[in-house]
Amino acid sequence: MVLLPHTELKGAEIVAERIRKTVESHLFPADASFRPGATLRCTISIGIAELTRDCPDAIRLLEQADTALYRAKQDGRNRTIAYRNE
Repeated sequence: MVLLPHTELKGAEIVAERIRKTVESHLFPADASFRPGATLRCTISIGIAELTRDCPDAIRLLEQADTALYRAKQDGRNRTIAYRNE
C-alpha cells in the first residue's frame, strides 16, 4: 500500500504507473537452482482509490482500492485501475 497525502486521483495514477513500469522493466535474478545466470520478470496490478466525500473513511478507501485491484486483474493483469463509482 502507498498513501499519497494531498494527491488527487490523477496524480496517484501517474505514480502508480511509474511503479508498475519500474517493476515490469526490472530483471530479477533467478535462484541458481532454476538456471544459473537466469533472470525473471515480474508484473504487478495496482488498484487506486481516492478519499472523497463519497468515501468517508479508511475502511471504505481500502475496499475501493481492493475493488479496483481485482478489476485490474480481471482485465488482464499488469495494469493500473482507479476506482470509479459507477
